[in-house]
Amino acid sequence: MSSDEKSKIIILIQQILEDSRRRAEESETRAQEERRRADELGGKFDSLLSSMNKLLASNRIKDNRLAETDPLIAELKKALSYADCITKKK
Repeated sequence: MSSDEKSKIIILIQQILEDSRRRAEESETRAQEERRRADELGGKFDSLLSSMNKLLASNRIKDNRLAETDPLIAELKKALSYADCITKKK
C-alpha cells in the first residue's frame, strides 16, 4: 500500500471517529434533556398526587356516604392507589 493510500485511510478513519464523537455528544445532550423533562414531569406528578391526597382528606370526601355514591371520588381513590403503587416501585 502506498503512502498516499495510507494517508487517505487515516483521514477517512479520523472522519469516522469525529462523526462518531459528534453523534455521541448529540446523543448525550438529548439524554440529558430527556432526564430533565422526566424530572420536571415527576415533580408535577408528585404535586398532583399531593393535591389529590389533600382533596381526599377534605371533610367533603371523608363523608363515606358521598364517597360511596360519587363515581368521580371512587375513580380518584383508584388512581391514587395505583399512583402510590407506581411511586413505591421507584
